[in-house]
Amino acid sequence: MSYSSILKKQLPLFILPLGIFMVCLIASHFATSLFFEPSNSTMHHLLETIYTAIAFMIFCLIWFTYKQNSVEVHYLSFGFLLVFLFQVMHIMTFSTSSDYNLWYYILARLIEISTLILFFIPNIRTLKITKVKGTAIALIAGSIICLLVYVNRENLPILYQINGVFSFRFLLEIFILVLVVVCFYFMSHEINQDYFSSDYIYQAVVLLFFTSLCFILMGKTPVSCFNVLAHLTRVGAYILLLLGIFGRAVVYPYERLEEILNHLPLAIGTFDRNYRLTFGNRRAEEIAGDTCERCLGLSYRALMKRFNLTGESP
Repeated sequence: MSYSSILKKQLPLFILPLGIFMVCLIASHFATSLFFEPSNSTMHHLLETIYTAIAFMIFCLIWFTYKQNSVEVHYLSFGFLLVFLFQVMHIMTFSTSSDYNLWYYILARLIEISTLILFFIPNIRTLKITKVKGTAIALIAGSIICLLVYVNRENLPILYQINGVFSFRFLLEIFILVLVVVCFYFMSHEINQDYFSSDYIYQAVVLLFFTSLCFILMGKTPVSCFNVLAHLTRVGAYILLLLGIFGRAVVYPYERLEEILNHLPLAIGTFDRNYRLTFGNRRAEEIAGDTCERCLGLSYRALMKRFNLTGESP
């Protein structure tokens, strides 16, 4: 596929994230004063709690559909379990008088984009791991890292203080932005494959790009609308991620199964516990001379009567 055709396919995907970004931009203008209210950090915690909860939902979603999903989806679950752990530690240790808790936030963002990069690397699909082993490794590694950050909190470089040094945080933000661009590179190839079932993941990475850009533009002014905008766009990105991973982990396997059943030369129909039709493949439609959509919900007896068929009634 030529570069121009790839570009034509990808450009429409920017419409939704750009729209979300514009809404967040407007919202950040009105929410900045609430976000940095000295006596109340409710809004700040609320936004961070939202994408922390979504990270855990992504892990659970893939955990309970583990067998029907591919290896790259498995690694998403372990990565977002780590994101969840680091985000929880950031919220629990949050304080305006110390910035070591921001290391948890930076680690969470590094893990999230690294996990998405792994999702789009073809070679990772050969490295299989069981869900129990993968979860155990993620929990142990995450706990050790959290403990190391806490124990060495006095010796860690200053990341984000009003009167502090911003250079190291700036370098980390640049590094995260570079990782997002690397993710774009791998996505530009994978998005044209059949197994890339949802555009939401691509659009979420676009919003993560805006998030990193806002954190960089924030510079030495933490009480800035760019800070609020970064948090709002990250919430939007996580919502799109959840939608995309739901499509990839839950919807896509059943779509593939339906496609396989439709290519079988045998007529196949499925019924619920009340013996009402829930699915019929193309061969069944050809024999019946009607579409499955028009017959969905009909009982077994009603189908036999409608198409003058004979068969043992359940």
